[in-house]
Amino acid sequence: MIEIKVDGSLHQALKYFKSLCEESGLSKDMRRHRERISPSKERRIRKKKSLRRWQRRERKIKQNLERKEEGKKWKMR
Repeated sequence: MIEIKVDGSLHQALKYFKSLCEESGLSKDMRRHRERISPSKERRIRKKKSLRRWQRRERKIKQNLERKEEGKKWKMR
């Protein structure tokens, strides 16, 4: 539970409340529990995230190799 004291304006208190919610992770948790996700859909989401992570890593490795090759080309000249 988050408690705040209203000393100034309500606008400032609301802004402070929102920042406290972000820090505590309350808003992220509320978004996650907004609707029930079936186990099969949850697995699909996890698999999709995993695939994206893998693709991102592969892309970075490929970019690093290309940069190394470019560096070798410049050193040869």
